[in-house]
Amino acid sequence: MMQYVSIYTLVLGKLLNGFFVTVAHIAAVKMINETVPLDLIGSYATIYSIGGAAGYLCVFGLGIILPSNDYNPADSLSELNQEAKAMDVADNMWRIVYMFPAMMNLYMLAVFYSCI
Repeated sequence: MMQYVSIYTLVLGKLLNGFFVTVAHIAAVKMINETVPLDLIGSYATIYSIGGAAGYLCVFGLGIILPSNDYNPADSLSELNQEAKAMDVADNMWRIVYMFPAMMNLYMLAVFYSCI
């Protein structure tokens, strides 16, 4: 949904993503509390927290591939500025940033179904 270049689909996609990620975090904590023996709950909770932090680090690290903010709308006469605008418009790396969670979810589903 967030791959369509429209402010409405981007906002709706981000809203749905945020809602369901929150539900998944709460459900995972509840599953850990209900299924893991008490003597192992510390290590499982630690693994869950480290996994979440590593995932966030990966997603935030994807910001490196986003285009720089070299384009200045106030300067319309500069040739360099026009080249920067053309490069920003042609850059589609933001699609990778938005598709990364979908790729990770497909991987998690594959692992889940292969383990069950």
